[in-house]
Amino acid sequence: GNLYITGDFSGTVDFDPGPGISNLTSAGFGDIFISKLDGDGNFIWATNLGGISSDLADGIALDNSGNLYLSGFFSDTVDFDPGAGTSTLTSGGSGDPFILKLALTPQIYYVKVDAGGANNGSSWTDAYRDLQSALAAASYGDEIWVAAGTYKPTAGTDRTVSFNLKNGVAIYGGFAGTETSRTQRDFETNLTVLSGDIGTADDNTDNSYHVVVGSNTNNPAVLDGFTITAGNANHSEAFNPYGYGGGMHILSGSPSLQNLTFSNNSAQFGGGMFNSGEGIDFPVPGTGSHPVLTNVIFKNNLAIEGGGMRNQGYSHPLLTDVTFDANNATRSNGGGLQNIYSNPTLVNVTFVGNTVPIGWGGGMSNILGDPTLTNVTFINNSAESGGGLANGHGYPTIVNTTFHGNSATINGGAIANESTNSYPTLVNVTISGNSAGTNGGAIYNDADANITAKNTILYANSGGEIYNEVGTANITYSIVQGGYAGTGNLDVDPLFVAPLHAALAPTTAGNYRLRYASPAIDAGDN
Repeated sequence: GNLYITGDFSGTVDFDPGPGISNLTSAGFGDIFISKLDGDGNFIWATNLGGISSDLADGIALDNSGNLYLSGFFSDTVDFDPGAGTSTLTSGGSGDPFILKLALTPQIYYVKVDAGGANNGSSWTDAYRDLQSALAAASYGDEIWVAAGTYKPTAGTDRTVSFNLKNGVAIYGGFAGTETSRTQRDFETNLTVLSGDIGTADDNTDNSYHVVVGSNTNNPAVLDGFTITAGNANHSEAFNPYGYGGGMHILSGSPSLQNLTFSNNSAQFGGGMFNSGEGIDFPVPGTGSHPVLTNVIFKNNLAIEGGGMRNQGYSHPLLTDVTFDANNATRSNGGGLQNIYSNPTLVNVTFVGNTVPIGWGGGMSNILGDPTLTNVTFINNSAESGGGLANGHGYPTIVNTTFHGNSATINGGAIANESTNSYPTLVNVTISGNSAGTNGGAIYNDADANITAKNTILYANSGGEIYNEVGTANITYSIVQGGYAGTGNLDVDPLFVAPLHAALAPTTAGNYRLRYASPAIDAGDN
């Protein structure tokens, strides 16, 4: 972090401890000074306050909102505004105490991989060449602007080195390197990559364990406009943190993550991202991670469990406009997203083409959690059971969600409820064109699972619509092919615009909007 220093001086003093010069001259016998140095002792700025007599400061503090507080004594009349404004106080005697609060102006640090100049981060011309230098200099309230290019956590081969987010520091990628306003950047055109491909190029065995770490942060910590790739958290020792979260690793952190792509990362658990509370083995209640993700893509990430993301230990992330695409959990569960003792909220999220060759929950799996899904789409996901979604011991709430083109080699082409105390609630859900090799092309209920569905369509799934091994389904005001006992249920063709046969699953094709004459329109219970 940075260092803030205060005290008093007289005459003219150079406050730059380095080769540069930054002179201040006192107005009287002694003025108050404030100076800021980075973590390496390099000069950032200095300013002074004072009148014609002697003034001094003997206390300094910084709060979590980036405000600076000074205390000391002053004489006569002093202007305590170090900026262009005026805020004068007049002492009643030879030395009155004062308390001063200053709102620090955020500083922008610039990073450009091929920058020339002084490389001190003060401008695009003099930008740092590596992101780590900017992170070391930045403090609460500062921003870091990063130009297009590829940046690695270290120029060496230490796999434990990562980019560590900082509270109150916002890091923005996607700049061309000429912008004067953040609104001018284009992160889609100016690809800015944080890569863990250290050591031998294109050999992931020596890559960074985590490309980015967001532990112990809060939502003023911002990462926005980057592609995060080539992290490999492959440590195989049980509960070793270097086996969790190849792209990003978060313990007890809640950063704001926007306009990001996590691609081609791998881990034992949570290939793209891992979120947990303190203590990976036995997380402490109340210490979970709650990151806020907006416009984020998880693509082609790989793990044993939680190919795209794993949430555990009382973590409750918020995902809005997020896509899980072609992620893979090689065994166990959660090809796209895995939740254990966690209650994420998903809004406008898409799961497409995620897989679990041996296990359940191709798109998403929930164990001992109560996630909430709104406007979510599961397409072309596959697993042994629960091609789209698998639940165990929880109360998921699923609203305005579509499952189509998903497949399970055994049970539950769209949804499998595999354990006792699995009580999902479905409202306004469409499940069609999914397939199961054995039972429950739409929904499979096992081990006393109990599903409640209303205003839901289960139609044209291969392997049957609902199969209750031991569990039950309470369905009302819904369309179920073959019929199902319940108030307001229908056994009719819902008339989708362009449905596909379930035998084609897994597939992304098909249009499951309703035609204007659909019997499902106005047939529900709101």
